[in-house]
Amino acid sequence: MAGELGVERFRDVFEKLYETLKSVHENERKLTKKCRQLNDEIAVNVARVSAVLVLTQQEEMTNTEMRQVTASSSSTPVRCRRTRCHGNATKDRTFLSDFQFEAPCCRKSSNKLRVLS
Repeated sequence: MAGELGVERFRDVFEKLYETLKSVHENERKLTKKCRQLNDEIAVNVARVSAVLVLTQQEEMTNTEMRQVTASSSSTPVRCRRTRCHGNATKDRTFLSDFQFEAPCCRKSSNKLRVLS
């Protein structure tokens, strides 16, 4: 009987340890799954951030180029695209970099900077 009592205590301790190990293992599986999901989200967000950085750099380069073109256009006469608005205007377009400027008299274009394609 004394032997059975020792075995029973050992069994109770072993069952408690087994249940604890089982719950720890289940929690570890859940955490591993959650980590994988978070890593996937991070990878997607990294791709988005790098795309935004590329776009930001391109916009900054475009802005810099526009500033340079605008600064150089103030000293460079701009010709009108249309022949009717100025007596001395030509049909030629003035190209500064990749942008086309129109004279202020060209109201249809509303004096906006347009990228030529």
